Amino acid sequence: MHMFEDISRQQYGQLIDGDADDFSAGGPPLLDERKYTVADIGPRARSVFGYIYDFGDDWVHRIRVKKVQPPEVGKRYPTCTAGARAAPPDDCGGVPGYEDLLEALRDPEHEEHEELLEWVGGSFNPEAFDLKATDKAVRAVK
Repeated sequence: MHMFEDISRQQYGQLIDGDADDFSAGGPPLLDERKYTVADIGPRARSVFGYIYDFGDDWVHRIRVKKVQPPEVGKRYPTCTAGARAAPPDDCGGVPGYEDLLEALRDPEHEEHEELLEWVGGSFNPEAFDLKATDKAVRAVK
């Protein structure tokens, strides 16, 4: 689950059973994200909007539009042009849980080291970033 929020606090996300009222909490109703683009939420350079991912863990991001350019002919969109560090594993407990996970993975003597190492698939490098894989994942978003 995720949601975008523009500067006016209008929220965009995945409507479940068409019920936007569950998220509005007295504010404007949740809009169906499939009907909008990033250009609608952050239309010009220096626009800022929010992205909240994994309700409960609440990974909150502030996104600032650096530059708006016309699309390049022959280029596929959306595309990831740059990035840094690995994404935290899903359901790791938000920022505090992620910090605990990294601490346990760094310390082979930690009581949860082996269990968490297995949970992340045998290895996890928080500094790794794979531009090709990330771009492929971005393109798969419908």
